[in-house]
Amino acid sequence: MEKEGKHYVTIFMMGECLCEVTRPKNLEPHKCAGWSSYSWEELCRFAANSKDDISGDNGGEDAPKLFGPLLKLVEEAPPNIRHFFNNRL
Repeated sequence: MEKEGKHYVTIFMMGECLCEVTRPKNLEPHKCAGWSSYSWEELCRFAANSKDDISGDNGGEDAPKLFGPLLKLVEEAPPNIRHFFNNRL
């Protein structure tokens, strides 16, 4: 990215659905393959798999790989993020 003179900013937001039946809709499927929800524990497992995949050993698991900014967020595990996940209804 630096070679092209580009700089990217990733913004993470937290929220809860008020109604379990109502879910976000992908209104631009040509730009987004889809959305999924995961627990903090699942994200930690995906992070471990993502790091293993970088080293060439994915342990035979077919788990999603985290993109760079999300991998860094999970590795750093900020207290407000952990608090949000641990105090959900």
